[in-house]
Amino acid sequence: MNQQLQSESIAQLSEALAKAQAKMRVAGQTGTNPQFKTRDRPNGTSFSTHKDFVDACREALTSEGLTLPTFHPEVDEPTGRVYLHGRLTHGKSGQWVGGTLPLLNPKGDMQGLKSS
Repeated sequence: MNQQLQSESIAQLSEALAKAQAKMRVAGQTGTNPQFKTRDRPNGTSFSTHKDFVDACREALTSEGLTLPTFHPEVDEPTGRVYLHGRLTHGKSGQWVGGTLPLLNPKGDMQGLKSS
């Protein structure tokens, strides 16, 4: 998994990202996990869903010409390990930054993969 982490230059992307971050808001917490109940939350604890995060940053990113991050999985054939590659792109300049995250799946089944 030897992936390039960024385009040759990221000056314009960095400037756009700084402007976008100034516009981002805190993500809501519309999800509820009924498995984690507390005295003050008898129906379950709240958490931020994927939609909450997208809603908090989409307008700020796109107003500065940034795409929402894109992700794609890759299986390393010799080991069977799954990696997730992500990329944030600045549309006007084509500049990008990316990264790779191993998806840890100690259970070795589809439910474990989804959880990872």
